[in-house]
Amino acid sequence: ATLDSTGPLTRTLGYRLTLDANDKETWRDHSDSRSFYINPQLLWRPSRTFDVRLDAYYRKATGNLVSQNVTGTVNYQ
Repeated sequence: ATLDSTGPLTRTLGYRLTLDANDKETWRDHSDSRSFYINPQLLWRPSRTFDVRLDAYYRKATGNLVSQNVTGTVNYQ
C-alpha cells in the first residue's frame, strides 16, 4: 500500500506525507519480506524569498535474504 498526500495547512504552511508498506512472500519456499516507510515533510514559507523545510523519514525492512535480490559488481568486472 502506498500513500502520497500533499497540500496546504495554512496560507504559509504546507505538508507532504509519503507512506509505503509491503508484506509479501515470493515464489521461493520460506521466503518473505516486509517493509514500512514514512516520510513526513512540512514547508513554512512566510514570504516569497524565504522558506524552511522540515523533513524526516523512517524505514524498517525485515525478511530473509532469499527474498532479496543481492547483486554485487564483482561478477561484472
